[in-house]
Amino acid sequence: MTGGLPERDEMFLALAQEQKLLTGGRVFSLRQEQPFYPEKSIGELAALKGFLTTEQTTELYRLVEERLRGETSAPQPESPPEVAPSLAAPAASTLSASEPEPAGAAAVVQADPEGRQTIGGESVRAFSTLEQYLEFTRANQASDLHLSSGYPPFVRRFGEFCFLDRPPLTSDEVGDLIFPHLDAAQHAALEKNLNLEMALEIPGQGRYRTTVIRQRLGWDGCFRVIQSRIPTVVELGFPETVLRLADYRQGMILVTGPGGCGKTTTMAALAEYINTTRHEHIITLEQPIEFVFVPKKAHITQRQVGSHTESYQRALRAALREDPDVILMGEMRDLETIALAITAAETGHLVLATLHTTTAARTISRILDSFPPHQQPQIRTMIAESLRGIICQQLIPRLDRTGVALAIEILVVTPGISSLIREMKLHQVATATQTGKRLGMVRMDDSLMDLYQKGIISIEEAYARADDKRVFAPLLTK
Repeated sequence: MTGGLPERDEMFLALAQEQKLLTGGRVFSLRQEQPFYPEKSIGELAALKGFLTTEQTTELYRLVEERLRGETSAPQPESPPEVAPSLAAPAASTLSASEPEPAGAAAVVQADPEGRQTIGGESVRAFSTLEQYLEFTRANQASDLHLSSGYPPFVRRFGEFCFLDRPPLTSDEVGDLIFPHLDAAQHAALEKNLNLEMALEIPGQGRYRTTVIRQRLGWDGCFRVIQSRIPTVVELGFPETVLRLADYRQGMILVTGPGGCGKTTTMAALAEYINTTRHEHIITLEQPIEFVFVPKKAHITQRQVGSHTESYQRALRAALREDPDVILMGEMRDLETIALAITAAETGHLVLATLHTTTAARTISRILDSFPPHQQPQIRTMIAESLRGIICQQLIPRLDRTGVALAIEILVVTPGISSLIREMKLHQVATATQTGKRLGMVRMDDSLMDLYQKGIISIEEAYARADDKRVFAPLLTK
């Protein structure tokens, strides 16, 4: 959310930046968080997050009111306004005066002597806490932060790795950054299993899906940024067809794609749509819990594997006895989980789940191949009856490197497609998808070609992710 603020708040942010009280990164953070605090002004939110003192906020709004009344004129860029005495020294902040600001202005990406992309500068080299790294990651629109022994910290920004401008971390340094945020049970689990999955919540920032492992050089931590607000299906860029899938009351909807392509966000958006439109019981089974739902029309039960249940299988069996209408679960990783999910869909529940596949046909094949050959005819019939749709997605770096673009494949299971599944004619699913455009179906290759023709992504990116590369190959030479 980068716009839509009242004029008073926009002027407040402009003044705060002019007087160097808020960095570009913190302004970005405030804009992102403001929709979740509709009862607060942007100044009150800045004070709540510790970016400004109450006195600074009051003085800035006084200057805003003077400008709005026309009692003072707007300053010219070449002669910035004199800082009011009460604003000159930011007495209270999230960092002491000797510490760097973690979320500086918009990141500057450049190449280091080894040809790697680097991001940041002097302030980054002085980071000493995990909170600083995470705030910097969120403010600079990166999706992941990696703290890896033997390497400089690096983030994934718009699909590409960017190393932070500081020396490589030792194993002890990585541990010193991560371990203070683990409780005793998490410490014990990490020491026993040498890996840990959890959701980390940093006050004033938000939540991060966290994985800590032991590797050859020492400790390694990966932190996925979780947005505080659950986006709508439309905001994510999906057509109305996806909402029609969510209107089903029974069956299975699969969201698929490679790692890091936003499957969890899409599932959360579908669940939130149901939450706002239907009086139903939604059970989520996650590892770990990422988005925290606020019940609206629906009643929502969220369970985390490892903390609230031993396994997906146990949780799914229990969920079937908890009077659910909708079951949202993470990846269907093994035969038992897949079988239970299909059973749940067949017994009158709407099941939302994910798989790491790239097309609808491959998704169906992956499910079928999980079962022994003698069971596959029966499973084909069950899937043909229960499957409602498949949403395949990829996030692709934009040509201008200002973000990522969504490429999608949408399969709506019609009676004709059900017959193809029963008869194991999966090679015809792509053709059926192409001829089902009037029903809102989309092929991944068509979505990629559309993004390329609109100048949103490069032909190299489209070719690399296409299923039928023969269509894209001739364009590589142009």
